[in-house]
Amino acid sequence: MKRIINVIISSLLFLLIFSALIFGAEEEFRLDIDDLYLSEGTSTNLVISLKDTKGAELVEVEGLDNFQVLSKRSGSQTTIINMERSYSKQYHYVIMPKEVGEFTLQGVVEYKGKTYRTNKLQIKVEERKVNHNQDNSNIFIRTTLSKDKIYFGQKIILKYDLFTRYNLENYGFLEEFNFNDFISQVKSQDQLKANYVYLDGKKYIKYEVGQIILTPTKTGKLKIPDYPFQANISTGDFFSSSKATYFNTEAKTIEVLPLPQEGQPEDFTGIVGNLQLDSNLADQEVEYGDSTTLNIKLTGDVNLDSLDKILDNDISGFEIYQTQKDKKEEIRGMEYYAEKNFDVILVPKESGELNLPEIKLPYFNPEKKEYEYATIAAKTIKVNGGVKKVQQNLVASSNPAKESQNKSIEISQINTTAQTDEGYYTFKIKKNYLKIALATIGLLILLMIIYLAVNRYKGSEDEELKEYYKQIKKAKDEEELYHLFNQIIKYKYNISLKANSKAELSARISDVELLANIYEIIDYIENKRYSGNEVSLDMKEKIKEIYKKINN
Repeated sequence: MKRIINVIISSLLFLLIFSALIFGAEEEFRLDIDDLYLSEGTSTNLVISLKDTKGAELVEVEGLDNFQVLSKRSGSQTTIINMERSYSKQYHYVIMPKEVGEFTLQGVVEYKGKTYRTNKLQIKVEERKVNHNQDNSNIFIRTTLSKDKIYFGQKIILKYDLFTRYNLENYGFLEEFNFNDFISQVKSQDQLKANYVYLDGKKYIKYEVGQIILTPTKTGKLKIPDYPFQANISTGDFFSSSKATYFNTEAKTIEVLPLPQEGQPEDFTGIVGNLQLDSNLADQEVEYGDSTTLNIKLTGDVNLDSLDKILDNDISGFEIYQTQKDKKEEIRGMEYYAEKNFDVILVPKESGELNLPEIKLPYFNPEKKEYEYATIAAKTIKVNGGVKKVQQNLVASSNPAKESQNKSIEISQINTTAQTDEGYYTFKIKKNYLKIALATIGLLILLMIIYLAVNRYKGSEDEELKEYYKQIKKAKDEEELYHLFNQIIKYKYNISLKANSKAELSARISDVELLANIYEIIDYIENKRYSGNEVSLDMKEKIKEIYKKINN
C-alpha cells in the first residue's frame, strides 16, 4: 500500500512539473525606456520584451524614426523559477532624439499569424541644456565655433573637444561630416592632440576629436548639424573590457551676411578679413641687365583664396615676372590664419631712375564693415649703364667719317674670336639668369649639407634605441621581448606600457597607425597571460616594424 501511495505522489509531482513547463506564464509584449524625459544630444536605452511567445517577431517600433538608432541587439533565454518555465526575447536599442518635441513609441509584433501591440510610451524631448562647466559630468563633448556671425567670404573654425575623467578604449564619430552649405577642410587625425586640463578643480583629459575650417557657399542663416559620437569607457572587466557611451554634438547656426555693394572697388577680388601686408625690395640700385625682386607677404585672419597674383597691369620701364612662393592655412587657438608670399621679379628695360608706382590691394574689413586698401609705397629704382652706352655706340656708328674704321674693327674682332674659340662651344647668358642659377645651385648644396648633418645627428642620438633593438633580436622568450619593447617605448615617448592605460598612451602618441601596432602587442601579451587564448603573433617581426617607424 505504501508503495502505491509513493507512486501516486511521484506521478502527481511529475504532472505538476510537466504542466508548469507546458503552460508557463502568461504571454506579454512590453516596451520600456530608461527615461521618458530627454534632452537633445542625450542617449537612452529602449527595450522591447516578448515574454512566453516563442516564435514571435518584432515588426517595427512606431515613432522610432524620430530618433537615431545608435546600436541594436537582441537575445533570448529560458528560465525556470518556482517550477514555472519562462521564455523571453528582448530587443535592445540605444537611441538619441533627432529634434525637440513630444513623441509616441509603440512596438508592433507578429505572433502565430496575428498582430499584437506593446504598451505606448510618451517621450518628451527638451532643448539641450548647455552647461559650459559640465561640473556634473565625468565625460562630455563640447562644440565650439570661432564666430556665429560673419560676412560672405570669411572663414570660421569649428571644433569638437571630448572631455573625460575615465580611461577610454577608443572613440569616434558615427557618421561622416557633411556640411551642405560650406566648403570644409578637416584637420587630419594625426594633427589632433590630447592634454590634461582642469575644469572647476577637476582633472580631465581633453581630446581634440574634430577641427574643421569652414567657408560658406551662400548667405543667410546656415545650420551646422549635430553628429552622433561614441566613446568606449574602459571597465577593467575581463569579459567586457569597455562600455559604450553615446553623445550628440551641439547643432550650430551661423548667420552669413552679404558683402555691401556700396563702396565696393572695381578691382575688388574677394579678399575678406583682417589683412596685414609686408613688402621688401631686394635692391633699389641695379646694373642694366640685372633684376631686383619685390617680396610681398600677406597674413591674417583673412580669406586669400581668390588672390593668385599681385599685379594685373604692366609697369612702365620693366619686364615683370610674378610667382606665388608659399601658401599656409592654420588653426591658431580659435582663430583662422592664412599666409601667402609672392615674388615680383622686376627686370629694367632702360637705364636711369625708374619709378615703381604705389601698389594697392582692395579688401573688405569685417570689423570696420567697409572696404580698405593695403598699399605698397612707391619706390625709385636706379639702373646703371646699359642703354646709354648702346645709344652712344649707335651715334658713333652713324658718323660717315668713322664708318669704315668701325667696320674694320668689327671685322677684326670677329676674326680674332673665331681663331680663339676654335674647337669650343660658346653661348651667352644674361647676368641675372646666371646669378639665379648660381644661387639655386648654392641652395641645393646647403640643403644637402644640412640633410647629411641631421642624419648624422640622428644616428648619434639614437644609439641607446639601437642598443635596445640589438637586445630584442637576441631575446629568447616573449616576456623578455615585451620587457625590452616596453623599454623602447619608455625611452622614445616617456610612457610605460605596463604602468599606463591605453588612453594615456593615445594622449602621448599621436600616430594612429603606430598606436594600433603597439595595441596589437599589448592585447596579445594580456590575452596570453590571462585568458590562455592561442593567438599567433610574430612579436619580433611586429617590433621590427614599429622600430623602423619610430626610428625614422
